[in-house]
Amino acid sequence: ETHVGFFIDIFINLFEYLEIEHYIILHDLGDGAHIIKSTFEDVKSFDSYNPLTNLIWDETDKMWKNHKIYNKKRSPVYPNLFLSKNSE
Repeated sequence: ETHVGFFIDIFINLFEYLEIEHYIILHDLGDGAHIIKSTFEDVKSFDSYNPLTNLIWDETDKMWKNHKIYNKKRSPVYPNLFLSKNSE
């Protein structure tokens, strides 16, 4: 059996070192597979879902990219989810 308090102290020190002010530590969670299965019991798309269909070949950079994340100007479509120190 693992004592969670030891790991919490390590994470708190790590977050302080990385200057991360806002965080949440979840522990004593249930089985994730069971939660997803019970929530999406009738969803059949999990059987055929393939995340590689999100990738397209970029001739400029010569690499596979997720075209749903960036627009044609290569700017991110979604906002930055990390809070900066100067943001309000």
